[in-house]
Amino acid sequence: MANVYDEQEEDVLEVYRDIVENGPDLFSLHGTTLDAPFSFVSKSLNLKFQLPSEYLLGKPLKTVVDPDDWGVLTTALLAVLGPNPTSGGKSGNSRDGGGGGGIEGGGVGGAGAEAAAPAAAVAVGSGTVVELNVMCGGASCLASMSIALGCRGLIVVTRMQ
Repeated sequence: MANVYDEQEEDVLEVYRDIVENGPDLFSLHGTTLDAPFSFVSKSLNLKFQLPSEYLLGKPLKTVVDPDDWGVLTTALLAVLGPNPTSGGKSGNSRDGGGGGGIEGGGVGGAGAEAAAPAAAVAVGSGTVVELNVMCGGASCLASMSIALGCRGLIVVTRMQ
């Protein structure tokens, strides 16, 4: 089978791979439900959160967010996924024809989370940037979390401050 990429494209892909695996930011991919389960975790996340990457696979994004900021996370996810994402299970959102479950099914934030509308969530294009506290090795650290909807799910880039 012929190589799909030429040499220059291979070099660019290697740079991107190096940034994701060894850079200061934490990269992760998530399902497009409101609980946003982890489907990919960069190696750097293991170092910052002091958890093996495999531990987070399938778990909701709120696993690494301070419980006091679950409302901030819910608002950010709703800004990216649209007003009627599913709360778990079936992957889908208002943009791809799925969804409709809302957050009452036990998604991020739980009952009443839809009322939280913190000023920290700022829409940027097709994504959102939000500041919140994340749990890193048992301590809470301030972080900037960029959340965008990609063709394979939610893309989250977290920068610890």
